[in-house]
Amino acid sequence: MADTAAYSRKNEAIHDAEMARVIAAESRDEGESRATSELYSALVEHRGSLSGDGKITDQDAAFSESVRREASRRSAEITAYRQTSSQLTPVDGKPIPRWLIIAWAIAVLAAVIAILLLLR
Repeated sequence: MADTAAYSRKNEAIHDAEMARVIAAESRDEGESRATSELYSALVEHRGSLSGDGKITDQDAAFSESVRREASRRSAEITAYRQTSSQLTPVDGKPIPRWLIIAWAIAVLAAVIAILLLLR
């Protein structure tokens, strides 16, 4: 086990030295080289949490479960609404009778004439 850890550290040191050479060669100036090196170091340091190997805390698990329950409940509500709305009977779309349209036109025309007579 100790040999594996030592080998891993040695391998990381070789990889880090190689990466430092690449960063130095590719950078335009010292500031960019330093910023890239710091970014690389931060990524290596937090590799475990970035790869998703981190454990979910109990609080996060409880929150995830409550979100899942709420989403499931809401999905059931939507499904139930869709079933009831699809069972509604369609309204028979009968056209408006012509006599009713003519009666409204006469009533509107009479109202306009009455207003014009009152304004004289």
